[in-house]
Amino acid sequence: MTPTRIRIIIGVVAGFVGVLGAGRPAFAQIASGSDIAGSWMPFAHEDFVDRIPGPEPLDWTGLPLSDEGRKVGLSYSVSRNSTIERQCALHPPQYLVLGPFGIRITAETDPFTGATVAWHVGAWEDRAPTTIWMDGRPHPSDNAPHTRGGFETGKWLGNTLTTHTTHIKAGIIRRNGVQVSDQVTLTTHYIRNGDLMTVLMFIDDPVNLTEPHAISKDFRLQQETTLDSTGPPCIITYEGTDSNSVAHYLPGKNPLTGELFKTYGIPREAALGGAETMYPEYRKKLKAAYVRPEKCPHNCGGLPGGPPGGFPGGPRGGGPPGAPPPPPR
Repeated sequence: MTPTRIRIIIGVVAGFVGVLGAGRPAFAQIASGSDIAGSWMPFAHEDFVDRIPGPEPLDWTGLPLSDEGRKVGLSYSVSRNSTIERQCALHPPQYLVLGPFGIRITAETDPFTGATVAWHVGAWEDRAPTTIWMDGRPHPSDNAPHTRGGFETGKWLGNTLTTHTTHIKAGIIRRNGVQVSDQVTLTTHYIRNGDLMTVLMFIDDPVNLTEPHAISKDFRLQQETTLDSTGPPCIITYEGTDSNSVAHYLPGKNPLTGELFKTYGIPREAALGGAETMYPEYRKKLKAAYVRPEKCPHNCGGLPGGPPGGFPGGPRGGGPPGAPPPPPR
């Protein structure tokens, strides 16, 4: 992804947040600028299927995967998460924008000057807590231990807090097996406009990605709600997986590589990602190989009489929660 494309993305997102905030009541136009403290709830309809219940198996379209990143994903078996040592392994910082949860942010201030020393982004269920250091401290050496939360530093530019995160353990980049290595770094922009905030993250991994991967998530400040973000404790138990083995697929043996083609007619080479699949121009190349399925099995839109495209927050088939899926079309 070229620097020009990155600047365009940041500009478009910042402008979009401004449009969302325009015309809001006066009480909602508060506390813009250098303050991100509070309880922030996400817009549940954004990328809903990717966040709950999760993307289709081996759907890596739009991910700039390298050959190494693709190999790692193809070896993944979901049963791996049932092993004792992985059941309570927390997700890394990028899960802030990949997952479905809100965030609670608190400030740590210097008792003498009142300056903000750090922002603490609270944990939620299976995401590790993170600290954004604002006091100018340097990042640790390359040989320092990597953690689930990583090491993050930040600096304000107008109403945007830009942070840089290093020393992160390897972890997911999409919730279907593909992941980044422990060499990944994150550049995150917290763009605040009144009671709205967009978190725009660029994920850069020299091992598993060939270009930075951009992903964003929008939040709204809760005026009267304080999020209880820690969730219940994770309790390790036997889930039917032998502790002496790690579930995986050998090269060329993953049985799910054709699922996206059978379901939606998307060719295998597109489903397995790559930088080319990130850009609109790829549609021209995909058009010749795309085969439209006769029937749509799920993700087909709303129920008859419902809003176009289904109800935000509804199940995979569209419609309100608990409704049956729509008939194939």
